[in-house]
Amino acid sequence: MKHFTLLALFLCSIIGLQAQEKSTRGAYISGYNILCSTQRNYTANNLPGGTTVVWSVSPQLTVVNTNGNTITVKPANSNYYGNAYIYANYAANSIIKTIHIGTPKPQIWGMYEESCHCMVGLIEVGKNYYLRAYGNNLSNNDADYRWTISSPNSGGPFGPREGFIELPTLWSGKQLDFTPRGTGKYHFTLKYNGVCGWSQEAERDFYVEEGGYFEYRAYPNPAKDFINIEKTSTDVRESNTTACNIKIYDNMQNIVISKRNCSSNTRLNIADLKSGQYIVRIENGKNVKTLQFMKR
Repeated sequence: MKHFTLLALFLCSIIGLQAQEKSTRGAYISGYNILCSTQRNYTANNLPGGTTVVWSVSPQLTVVNTNGNTITVKPANSNYYGNAYIYANYAANSIIKTIHIGTPKPQIWGMYEESCHCMVGLIEVGKNYYLRAYGNNLSNNDADYRWTISSPNSGGPFGPREGFIELPTLWSGKQLDFTPRGTGKYHFTLKYNGVCGWSQEAERDFYVEEGGYFEYRAYPNPAKDFINIEKTSTDVRESNTTACNIKIYDNMQNIVISKRNCSSNTRLNIADLKSGQYIVRIENGKNVKTLQFMKR
């Protein structure tokens, strides 16, 4: 009888824990995901009946008021832009709300080549490229985007491709067309005018290189198991003793294959690569060429 009583108590405790877990499952804090300079209310939802909430916030926030399951907060510093956190603590549980103070910065993922609309790992003089702004719920109004571009030589001319512009320059629009006219490091910044006004600047650097004096081709294209990189022409400015190196990049600019001391016709095994677009970078001393191929 004693063992039966203990077993019954144990089963009841398990059932009670399961019931409590079920009652707290799906609890969340509702409210705006973006907080500007004004105060906002946030409410804990789907809590067990009779629950007492103890609120807390990260240092970037100031608590204006708490009233049961609702808290009112505002930014603690008008100069802060970034994530902040609200915590609703009850019993042995806690739920978290992540909010962003100020307009979130847009993202610049990478440089895209216009001919293939693919992200490239190498940027060459004279080719047409573009950058795009990425983010949640971005507008289609060109005036809401402000790009700045600085070249390696602030007095040097370059695209956008509508013509030469002295640098640094301002540009608007969700997409920025870019045709480099010289080599070196180009610095891009982007701000977005969102619900809390202008965001902080997103920044990216891209390096532009001179095209090589030699020509290569990649075949077959599309390819499945192997890709051949063959030299089709050369220039007197290219040294025959210069070592050739090959790197293959995926569309996120990661090196997936590297081959040193390549020959005039190099065969590479690509059977393990995922299907998609790839960039081949061929280096011969200071000279560089890029090719593209599709992996089936």
